[in-house]
Amino acid sequence: MMRDVVVVTVSYRVGPLGFLSLNDPAVGVPGNAGLKDQLLAMEWIKENAERFNGDPKNVTAFGESAGAASVHYLMLNPKAEGLFHKAILQSGNVLCSWALCTIKNLPHRLAVNLGMESAEHVTDAMVLDFLQKLPGEKLVRPYLLSAEEHLDDCVFQFGPMVEPYKTEHCALPNHPQELLDKAWGNRIPVLMSGTSFEGLLMYARVQMAPYLLTSLKKEPEHMLPLDVKRNLPQALARHLGQRLQETHFGGNDPSAMSPESLKAYCEYASYKVFWHPILKTLRSRVKSSSASTYLYRFDFDSPTFNHQRLKYCGDKLRGVAHVDDHSYLWYGDFSWKLDKHTPEFLTIERMIDMLTSFARTSNPNCKLIQDQLPRAKEWKPLNSKSALECLNISENIKMMELPELQKLRVWESVCQSTG
Repeated sequence: MMRDVVVVTVSYRVGPLGFLSLNDPAVGVPGNAGLKDQLLAMEWIKENAERFNGDPKNVTAFGESAGAASVHYLMLNPKAEGLFHKAILQSGNVLCSWALCTIKNLPHRLAVNLGMESAEHVTDAMVLDFLQKLPGEKLVRPYLLSAEEHLDDCVFQFGPMVEPYKTEHCALPNHPQELLDKAWGNRIPVLMSGTSFEGLLMYARVQMAPYLLTSLKKEPEHMLPLDVKRNLPQALARHLGQRLQETHFGGNDPSAMSPESLKAYCEYASYKVFWHPILKTLRSRVKSSSASTYLYRFDFDSPTFNHQRLKYCGDKLRGVAHVDDHSYLWYGDFSWKLDKHTPEFLTIERMIDMLTSFARTSNPNCKLIQDQLPRAKEWKPLNSKSALECLNISENIKMMELPELQKLRVWESVCQSTG
């Protein structure tokens, strides 16, 4: 540990073991067991923090990607109020399309895949009885998603979902969008972030499944977020999808697997999968929150130390991919001891100081940041009267209007269209 903080990592059930949901109240499986695991973990931390020299009155919930969505779900759950006092949401939140499972009949599809006879009269009780007789390792093996569901950015076949009926332990009674404005989490400080090329995460995926790219020319409606596409006539959905296609692909042909089209697809994924949901969450916070909201954009493009990009894209591509910021926070399998005078080591110090400063004081303006920003350009919380500014963390740091904002305005316009 480089700084004087107590770090607690939380494990929770995933897949069908954590997110199986059945509609029949009689079987007692409303879903979101994984989210309920996380709530129990936060309760344990509050009860036991002092035994580890921690302060139960100064707890920060911190997550990246699915972890960020998990923290955000806790911020919507009244039972979590008081268990933590600030939050860090890196590259994810509850409005990300992958953070909410809307696929119907997944438990039945799973049971049929594993050998249960398919029939109209099969009940939830019969499905549960069949699945409970199987070993856990068999339950998590099948892959159920169709090509169509992939095109609509369904990533996790089992995940958080609106529970079909309310119970004492209900973790998500309504769609997250409906809960944001009045959530208890609006009363705690939040530090949010994204990376400058989140969608590089998709580079390897689209090469393994080229139809994700090549089908967009014939079916541009798949460029829209699923919740938008579902509520529009097909002709309007196609027209709006074409607007997004022009925004990201320009003159490049999506049906061609060219380097230019691959890069354009990854840029489009950055906006659809990450930056547009981040913007919507920021807008909600600025409107509804009484607490501070800070935003940073991780843009440090090291040729050797951005582990996520190197792992999934190789060393020929450049850009700061989803999760690349964690190369500078946690020592992992691809880490090595750095010379203290390298930009990579300075970035590690900046990132750790910034996050631990926020965890201690609710303000991420550590000395390393304050010393390098001009006084007139102090990193301040966002508010409704100011520009959407972020701290851009590259080899140097500076305050700037969010560079993605111009194209995000197109996304806002498209997603507000109702026909």
